[in-house]
Amino acid sequence: ALALKLLETATDKRIFAFTDAGNRHKLDISEDKLQCKLTDEGASLRDLAKDADVDEKVVALFETGERMPYGNLLFFTKKGMIKKTDWAEYEQKKDSFQAVKLGDGDEVLAVENETDEEDTVIMVTRQGICLNATKEDIPAQGRIATGVRGIQLHEGDEVAFASQINGEGEVI
Repeated sequence: ALALKLLETATDKRIFAFTDAGNRHKLDISEDKLQCKLTDEGASLRDLAKDADVDEKVVALFETGERMPYGNLLFFTKKGMIKKTDWAEYEQKKDSFQAVKLGDGDEVLAVENETDEEDTVIMVTRQGICLNATKEDIPAQGRIATGVRGIQLHEGDEVAFASQINGEGEVI
């Protein structure tokens, strides 16, 4: 498997993993059994979060210190939903819990810290439909909410990419 993102951290920090199944897991990275070298196989999500499902995949990792970050998280799903929730909603004593409610057959594609208010959201579908929209119509919702429809999909289509952009550069 190829690593797509790198998160530099320390063993005294908390790591939150958000998954395609819509869950938030607190990862315990300080256990001695997880000590390894760069050439070792590494650990699975189940090794780090006992409540994770076997087929669950991490879509975003965040390091938190003693306090939760300020601001909002944006969740993007394959069925075109977008959810904005305050970081404070994810401060729970439980190690694992549902972070976003998903519809049947839906899954989380990405989770991002909300960027500047002027930035827009881009969504690209497998059939090549693109949408670049402002974030003003995305209301803040509670942790268990589904979110709002970000893009209307054609039959058999799904979102392949979604992110915030600042209007600079090009999308290829």
